[in-house]
Order: sequence, then C-alpha cells, then structure tokens
Amino acid sequence: MNCFKDRTYCGFYIDCYESVNCSRPLTPEIIALAEKKGLPICQFSEKPECFKGMLKTGEDYPCGPCYLPLECSKCGTIITEENVNNEQCSTDCELCDYAACGKCPNCGEHWHCGGCL
Repeated sequence: MNCFKDRTYCGFYIDCYESVNCSRPLTPEIIALAEKKGLPICQFSEKPECFKGMLKTGEDYPCGPCYLPLECSKCGTIITEENVNNEQCSTDCELCDYAACGKCPNCGEHWHCGGCL
C-alpha cells in the first residue's frame, strides 16, 4: 500500500518531551497534505521507542536551566515557548526573582522544573 511520503508518522508527539526534535510528527498540516493527495497516512499504533513522557513542573531534576516543554503539575497544561506567560508576579515574588518568572498560561503556576528549589 502506498502511504503519504512512504513513512510512518507519530500521533503521540503532542505528549512527548522530544516533540520539538521529532522528524515524524502527525501534525494537522501533514493530515491536510495527505488528504489533498488522497493518500492514507501510516502511523504508529503504539508509542515508539523514542517516546519520552512529558516532564512535569516542580519535579526533582538536577539543578540547571529549566527547559520547555513541561507539563504543569497543577493543571496538566503543556507549557511551551509559544504559550508561556513570562510576566513577573510582583517585585516581592521570590520564585520570579530566583528561578525566572515563567508561569503556566492556564493556571498561572510557576513553571520551573524544581531542580533548583
């Protein structure tokens, strides 16, 4: 059977920590292109070996820079570079002062990984 671009795409990329590096994400753009060409899309039926679950905010990671994406431990929102709220709470906020002022766009919880606190 001929599939779109003769490759297997991953629909699990949305929940994968490595999604920014994924070469096979099953994005809406890929789906639209395949539909336009009238070709089926081959996709993983199970999470592939390269899948890494989303890291959560506030978990105990080694100290160092915090990297996005992260999953908010409070509300479950995936925090990315595109949606993070970087406004400082106030001049009195110790978290904003010490660990940067990034917050979840949904609930406002600070998004640090927890390694430094």
